[in-house]
Amino acid sequence: MPKSPPNHSSRFGSAHAERRPRGGEPARYDRQRLRQELASRMEDLRLRAAAADEAARSLADGCDLDAADAGSRRAAVADERRRADEAREQLGRVQAARCRLDDGTFGRCVSCGTFIDPERMSAVPYTELCVSCSRGAEGGGR
Repeated sequence: MPKSPPNHSSRFGSAHAERRPRGGEPARYDRQRLRQELASRMEDLRLRAAAADEAARSLADGCDLDAADAGSRRAAVADERRRADEAREQLGRVQAARCRLDDGTFGRCVSCGTFIDPERMSAVPYTELCVSCSRGAEGGGR
């Protein structure tokens, strides 16, 4: 009896109808489900960025009683700004993934054009690089 492929679910759900066939063919994606998952992720990231921005503004408007308070507040403001920047950066990656989904290039490495392993896409559906290119980018100081 043939063995069925494993179910590769992530917190983004089971986005793949099947595993990638051999020979470099693309995996088949449930485009509607992916579109919904990416839209949900985008909304979450927008809310996180806005909340961090608001927290930074609120902290910046506070009153300092002494130099230690001022230093602690500056550090907290910087931390909230970093959180907001990270959320906006990730939002940009998710938006780019949604564009790739719309233009038919979703699941292909933006650097070398090969198909990205479906397990990698399931784990991080907004990834844009295959493992090989990702390693090269990390080694190149990206």
